[in-house]
This record gives sequence, C-alpha cells and structure tokens, in this order.
Amino acid sequence: MKRSFLTASAIVFGMAVPALADSNVSTIDQIGSLLSATVEQTGNGTTNASDVDQTGSGHTTLVDQRGDNTTSASIVNQTGAGQTANVFQKGTDVSNASTVLQAGTNATANIDQQGEGTTNYSYVQQFTPGDSNEATVTQTGLDNENSSTLLQFGSNETATITQEGEDNINHSVLTQAGHDNNAVIHQHGDGNLNLSTVQIQAGTFNDIDVDQHGTDNIVNSSFVSTYSHNSTVDVAQYGTGNSNTSVVNVGIAPNVAINSSATVTQH
Repeated sequence: MKRSFLTASAIVFGMAVPALADSNVSTIDQIGSLLSATVEQTGNGTTNASDVDQTGSGHTTLVDQRGDNTTSASIVNQTGAGQTANVFQKGTDVSNASTVLQAGTNATANIDQQGEGTTNYSYVQQFTPGDSNEATVTQTGLDNENSSTLLQFGSNETATITQEGEDNINHSVLTQAGHDNNAVIHQHGDGNLNLSTVQIQAGTFNDIDVDQHGTDNIVNSSFVSTYSHNSTVDVAQYGTGNSNTSVVNVGIAPNVAINSSATVTQH
C-alpha cells in the first residue's frame, strides 16, 4: 500500500516542479506517534516543492506555499490514525499542484488553492480501511484552470469540491465506494466552463449533490453514475445564458440500484 502511494506521489511531484534556478525544497519524513509537520515556503518567481511522509498516529501536517509567477507542488502521505492535512497554495500567474494520500481512520484533508491566471491541480485519496473521513477541496480565482480529483473508499465519509470564480475552466472528478457517504460538488461563477463527474461504485445510503450555477457559462456539464442502494442524486444547474447538460445513471445492468432516486433541475 505505502509503495503505491509513494510511486504516484513521485510522478506528480516530478511533473509539477521543473528545474529552476531559484527554488525552495522541503522534505520531511516522520515515523512514530504524536507527529506534527509545518512547512511554509514563499517567494516570487521561484519553485516551491514540499514532500511530507508520516507513518504512525496523531498526524498533523500544514503546508503553506505562496508567491507570484511561481510553481508550487505539495505531497502529503499519511498512514495510521488521527490524520489531518491542510494545504494552502496561493498566487498570481502560478502553477499549483497538491497531492494528499491518506490511509486509515478519522482522516481530514483540507486544500485551498487560490489565484488569478493560475493552474490549480488537486488530488486527494482516502483509502480503505478508512472510516469517517472528510475531504474538502476549494479552488477559486479568475482566469484559472482548476482540476480536482477526490477518491474515498470507506463509510460515513464526506467529500466536498468547490470551484468558484470567473472565466475559469473547472473540472472535478469525485469517486466513492462504501456506505452512508456524502458527495458534494459546487461549481459557481460567470463565464466558466464547468465539468463534473461523480461515481459511486458500491454501497448503500449514499447522497450525491451537484450544483452548477452562474451567468454566461460556456458549459455546465454533469455526469453522475451510482450503483448503490437507498441513495439519492440531486443535480441543479441554473443561471442566465448558460449551456446545461446532465447525465444521471442510477443502476446499470447487471448492477442494480434498489430504492434509489435522482432529481435534475435546470432553469
């Protein structure tokens, strides 16, 4: 399990941080209990790279990378119980990449990427035997390309992706497998191109909410697929001068979703 995490992280890390003359690089590797790691890297026209690997219990990680005309990449890999990872990446005309990998229970991951004219990429994975995990990703700004992928495997989990701003390209993918989970995607703003995909692979009593609204959006596109029983899907697309499209699949043979419902509202 840990080996696959590190391999995926190394790929994203290498792609996100090209070699530049001015750079800030931080690597933290902790093994044990009651762990805490704090990384803060700032500068303009630089490359900021952070890699935190924690194994044990009582994890806490805070990464804050900011600056203008910079490239910032952050990787957090946590295994064990009591996990928390917070990542903040901000700036103008920057490229932000963040990866959070968590395996265990009671995991919380918060990622906030902001800026103007930036490229924001976020990847969060909370893996079985995770239980009661919560992940929140927020990407905001103007003239940005925002991409977020969030995967959860367990029960009693909550995943929320919020992408807001104007003249942005917003793309979100959210995948869950388990029971009593809640998946929420908010894509708000004007003049945006909004794409969202939600997949619930298996389980029962799962809720999906997709909200896309604004004015003069190029596309509001939503694709939802669920095979879980006793679950609900709500898709709302509204605003003025928008192009809205929504596809919802509730059970596809031979995978049947029993007592599940879907509601799509467009106006």
